[in-house]
Amino acid sequence: MLIFVSQMNAAGQEIKINADSIKQPLHRNLQYEIAPYLCDVQSNRISKLVILGADTLNNDKLADFRRLNIQPETPIYAVGNFEKTQTRISVLSRLSYVLGKDPELIDLSTSTEFSGGAIPALGVPVPINNKKRTRIMLLAPDLEDERLIDGVYSFSLSRKFDTIIVTNGRSKELWQKKYGLDCDIFYYGELPPEDLSAKADICVLVSDVKNNIRAKTIFYNLVASGAAVVDCVQYNSDGKYEEFAVRGPTDIGHLSGFLTQEILPNTEGLGEISRNSKLAHEISADRFLERLQISPPEVKITTRPRADCRVLVVPTNGVGLGHAQRCSLVAAELSPTTVASFAAFPSCLPMLNRYGFDGIPLVSRSKLHADPHANDLLNYQRMYSAADDHDLLVFDGGYVFDSIFRTIAKHKMRGVWIRRGLWQPGQNNSVALDREKIFDRVIVPMEAFEELNHNYSRGTRLKTVGPIVQRPEAKIFDREKLRERLRQRFESDFTHLTITMLGGGVAADRTAQIQAICAGMEKRDDTLNLVVTWPTARVDPGWFCWENSRVVRTHHASQLVSACDLFISAVGYNSFHEAMYNKVPSIFIPQMAAYMDDQRARAEAAAERGAAILVEPAQMASLVREINLCLDNAKADEVRRVLDNLELPETGNIAAAKYIEEIAHDR
Repeated sequence: MLIFVSQMNAAGQEIKINADSIKQPLHRNLQYEIAPYLCDVQSNRISKLVILGADTLNNDKLADFRRLNIQPETPIYAVGNFEKTQTRISVLSRLSYVLGKDPELIDLSTSTEFSGGAIPALGVPVPINNKKRTRIMLLAPDLEDERLIDGVYSFSLSRKFDTIIVTNGRSKELWQKKYGLDCDIFYYGELPPEDLSAKADICVLVSDVKNNIRAKTIFYNLVASGAAVVDCVQYNSDGKYEEFAVRGPTDIGHLSGFLTQEILPNTEGLGEISRNSKLAHEISADRFLERLQISPPEVKITTRPRADCRVLVVPTNGVGLGHAQRCSLVAAELSPTTVASFAAFPSCLPMLNRYGFDGIPLVSRSKLHADPHANDLLNYQRMYSAADDHDLLVFDGGYVFDSIFRTIAKHKMRGVWIRRGLWQPGQNNSVALDREKIFDRVIVPMEAFEELNHNYSRGTRLKTVGPIVQRPEAKIFDREKLRERLRQRFESDFTHLTITMLGGGVAADRTAQIQAICAGMEKRDDTLNLVVTWPTARVDPGWFCWENSRVVRTHHASQLVSACDLFISAVGYNSFHEAMYNKVPSIFIPQMAAYMDDQRARAEAAAERGAAILVEPAQMASLVREINLCLDNAKADEVRRVLDNLELPETGNIAAAKYIEEIAHDR
C-alpha cells in the first residue's frame, strides 16, 4: 500500500494514510517512507472510499471500516483480484454488510500487468535530473552469480556513461565487499521507487522483475518517463516488452560496446517509443484514476520569477556549532545571486542569525526519545517541507543522516557534501561513504599538513579545497585595542593573555584540565586567563571562583584567540586551523572519542614541526609547566617564529563557495 500511495503522490494526487491503521513496529526505512503521508482520518470528511486489496481483507479490517461511519452517498470502490467468481461474491457480500451499500469492484485480473497482485503496480513519469553524462541503470542483476558480478564490474568502469545498479540487499553487500564503493549501488528498499527512477536515462533490465513490487514499479516509472529500455533478461522468450525494448546481450561483458553503438545515438527516439507504448498506457496512474472516477490532478505551474538560486545549508553532528561556523564562512563567500538559508540545531541559530542568515530549527537527539532516530525522523519532515523552494542542499558533517539522504532524493535536488577528513584509524565509515552517491559534489577541506590528508573515496564528484578558516579582517581587527578593552572589562592590568578553549564537553569532560589551568593562573598576577565557551556549552560552577580566570561565552572566539599570547585548546578542525593560520602559539590537548576525527594526529603534526605544544589530557602537571615555560621562558616566542615561517595551503573558503555555485546554477 505504501508504494501505491507514494506513486499516486508522485503523480500529483494527494493521498494520505490513516495513522491509526499502521501496524507497529515498522522497519526504520518504512518509517521514513511513510512519514510524509500520515494523517488522522475524520469520517465526516471522506468524499470517496477506495479499498485496496479487497480480496485479502480480514475481520479486523472490516471492523475498522464499520467504525468509519461512511455516509450513504459516499462512493465506494473495492480494488482487488476477482478472477474467481466466488471471490467476487464473497467480497461484495462482506463489504455490503459492513458498509451498508454495494461497492463498485475494480478487477485487477483483467490486466495482464496487474494480474496476480491485490494492489496495482503503477507507472508515473518522474522528473529526471539533467546530467551531462548519460546514466545507465542496471536493474535487478543477481550479483551472487560470479560471472555476472565480474561482467557488471567491467561495465561500470566505462567513462562514457555513469552506472547505477539497483538490486537486492544481498547483492549489494556482495558487490561492496568485492569491489568497494566506487560505483553507485542501491538496494530496492533504500529509497522509494519514484526516487530511484529519477536516476537513469537508460534502463538495462538484467532479470525479470514481475515478482518484486519495488523493482517492477521502478521499471514501470522508467517506461512512463520515456527512458530507453534494453532487455538483457536471459531466456526471455515471451517478448512481452518487444514493442519498445531493444534486445541486448545477455553477457553483460558485451553490453558497453552495444550501448555505445546501438543505443546512445538513439536514446531520445527509443525513449519516445517507451513513453507511447501499450504498457505505458496500461500502467498509467491517470488511467487507474479514471476507473475510480477521480480527475487527474491539474498541472501546477510554479512561478518563480527570480534569477537567484536558493541553497539550504544543513550543518550537523553533535551540537553542530563547529560545522555551522564552517558553513557560515563558505556561505559568506557566495555571490549575491546564490541565497543561503540554514536548517540547524537551536544551539547554532543565534550565531547564524548574527551572521545574517535565516534558519529553521532542527531537533537534537535525546535519551528521552523512544527510538534513537526519532529526532532525525522529525528533522526529515521539517527539511522535506523547507526544501520545497530550494535548488540545492549543502550538508557539512561526518555521517549522512537519513533525513539528508532522503530529502535530496525526494525533492530531486542537487546536493553538496562538505566532508572533513582525518578519520581515526579503524573507524568504520562505510555507511557514510556509501551515501556519498546521493551528492553531485563532495568538497573535502584539506588539513594544514600534507601527511594528514587521506583519500577515502574517488571519482569526478570529489573536489579538494584548502582549509576553511576564520581569520580576523585586517582592516577592522586591532589587537592592542582589543587587549585594552579586556583590561578595562575585567579590571586586570595583565601582561599576558591566555585563552583556554577545550571544547563543549560533548566528547569528554574537561573540567579537571580547566581547573588545573585556573589553579596555575592564580600564581600569576601578570596573566589573565579567559575560559572561552560557546553560549550553549555546559559550564562548571567552579570555573567562576578564580581571581585570574574569567568565563566568556561567545560566538566570536576567533578574535580573542588572535589577540592572546597563548592558546590552550582542544584540536578540533576549526580551532587548530585558526591557531595555525593566525600564528597563535598554542598548547593542544586532544579530545578523542570513537566518532571524532583524529585530534591527536593533528596535534602531533604541529608539535613535530615546533608549531605547537602537545600535552596529553592526563598530564596536568606537565600542562601547568608548559604554560609557565611559554609565558616566562619565551617558549611561546619560539613557536611564533616557527609559525611565521610555516608554509600553509591557501585557504579554501572562496574555492568551496565556487564549487557549490557551479552545482547550484547548473540547472
